[in-house]
Amino acid sequence: MVGVLLVPVCAWTLWNNVQQTRQNHQDSAQAESARLAAIEERLTTLEQTVKQTVQERLASPTVAGELREAATDWDARIATALEEFRRAHGLDVPAQPAAAPAKPELSTLYAQLLDPTLDWQGRSSLWAQAAEAGQLEALYELFAQAARDNPNDPQLQTRLGLACLERITHGKLTGPEAGIWGTKADRAFDAALALDERNWEARFTKAISLSNWPAFLGKQGAAIQQFQTLIAQQEAGAPEAHHAQTYYFLGNMYLQTGRKDEALAIWRQGLARHPGNEVLQAQVAQNGG
Repeated sequence: MVGVLLVPVCAWTLWNNVQQTRQNHQDSAQAESARLAAIEERLTTLEQTVKQTVQERLASPTVAGELREAATDWDARIATALEEFRRAHGLDVPAQPAAAPAKPELSTLYAQLLDPTLDWQGRSSLWAQAAEAGQLEALYELFAQAARDNPNDPQLQTRLGLACLERITHGKLTGPEAGIWGTKADRAFDAALALDERNWEARFTKAISLSNWPAFLGKQGAAIQQFQTLIAQQEAGAPEAHHAQTYYFLGNMYLQTGRKDEALAIWRQGLARHPGNEVLQAQVAQNGG
C-alpha cells in the first residue's frame, strides 16, 4: 500500500522538479535577454556618440588636413567593430544597404568623348553612363564651355553639336524642347562649317539631324542639300570607307520623297566608289535595281 502511494508522490515530485527547472530556465533566459537588450541599447547610444564626435572633430577648423584625410575611413572602422561585437554577443546585425554604384568621373567621360577614334556606339554608351549617373547636363556644359573658350576650333564646335543631339537622345526630350536643342546643334555645326567647310563630321551630322526633323517642318530639302554637298566634296578626294554612308542616307531621302530613280542612281554611284559595300548593294537589290 505504501509503495502504491509512493508512486504518485514520486511522480508529482518529479513533475514539480521539471516545472521548477523550466521556470528557472525561463527566468534565466528572460534575464539574459534583458541583459543583451540593455547592451544593445548602450551600444547604439555609443555608436551615435562616436559618430557625432567624429563629425564634430572633422568639422573643426583646428583639425589639420592630414588628420582629416586620415579620418575618412573612421566610419567604416567603427561599423566593422560594432558588427564584430554584435556577432560575438549574439545580437542582431543590422542589414547593410547595398552600396550605390560609383559614379563615373566627369573628367574621364569628357576625355573619352574627345577621342577622335571613338565610334558612334562608344560615344552613345558614354553619354548613357552620364545620364544614368545624373551627369548629363554637367557633361554637356563641359563641351559648351570648351566651345566658348575656343570659338575658332571647328572640332570643338562639332563636339558641341554632337553633345546637343546626345542631350536630346539621353535626356529623352520630345516636342518643343527637343526642337530647341536640335536648333542649338544645327547652329554649332554651322559654326564648325564656317571655320572649315570641308569638316566631314560636322556636315554629315548636320544632314542626319535635319533628316530626323518631323516632315511637316520641311527640313528634308535642307538635309538633301547637305548630303549632295558632302558627296561633291567626297568625290573630289580619295574615297574613305565611312563616305559610303552619305550615299546610303541620300538615297533613303530620295526614296522617302518619292524619287526612287534618283535613289537607285545615288546608291549605284556609291557602289562605283565603294565596290562591294553590302549596305548599298542591299538597297539596290531591294528596290529593283
